Amino acid sequence: MIHHLHRLIRRAAATALLMLGAAAHAQYASDIDIYAGPLASTAAPNVLIIVDNTANWNSKFTSEMSALIASMNNLPLDRIRVGLMMFTETGGGNSGADGGYVRSAMRLVNVDYQTKFKALLASLDVGNDKSNGGKAALTMAETYYYFAGMAPNSGNNKSKTDFLGNTSGTAASQAVYALPANALLAKGGTRYSSAILDPCQRNYIIYISNGAVQDNASDTSDSSSRLTAAYAAAGMTRPPDITLSPSGSQSGVSDEWARFLKASNMGISTYTVDVDKITT
Repeated sequence: MIHHLHRLIRRAAATALLMLGAAAHAQYASDIDIYAGPLASTAAPNVLIIVDNTANWNSKFTSEMSALIASMNNLPLDRIRVGLMMFTETGGGNSGADGGYVRSAMRLVNVDYQTKFKALLASLDVGNDKSNGGKAALTMAETYYYFAGMAPNSGNNKSKTDFLGNTSGTAASQAVYALPANALLAKGGTRYSSAILDPCQRNYIIYISNGAVQDNASDTSDSSSRLTAAYAAAGMTRPPDITLSPSGSQSGVSDEWARFLKASNMGISTYTVDVDKITT
């Protein structure tokens, strides 16, 4: 699992970086053109990491955070942009819709951001940063709104969102929020600052799952309606849903969202790391 996550993050940033933190391996370098030649910071590939922070992460939390930190250590500096999204939480300072929120906006991984992003990961708490339930499909919808620079559905009015002037939370969180290029200009911001800086950028999502989809019926209906609307806005017709076998997660539409994101003009590729694979 460690080697797979690391290989993914390296392969997704021209073919990505994630699976539970191994050292860089020379045999993967041929997969990744981002290591060759100069690269303008605006054209650096975007990698949005989504962490499933439902209660299922309890037993895997320490190894996952260690893996992500190790993977960040091995990223080539100034050649890739990384952000972090998580499922929303309830409690003080949080209001509005459930779904996903941007914990750390997409930024170029230079020495400063690498240090602060790793500190943020190290500061996450298995209890205090836990979501109140699964919201995979709504979170995938939120990635669409973020990449496209659209109005958020669930990412605003959350105390831990990376918005301009956010002084709440841990010192590590505040250090990230103080950086330029926040996801929103205010806690109640009505439009994302797009994660995409250049139409030629490659865009990736790496979704770290800790179990089967837990989206409730209301969230599934909402995310499905939003998907149909996204297809219509793009001038496309929504195709039939993907058939799964086994079919225990058939009702969820996170996979259909991933298909749409790839088909959209942003061409976002989604990779999934299933930390504790089960069959449903």
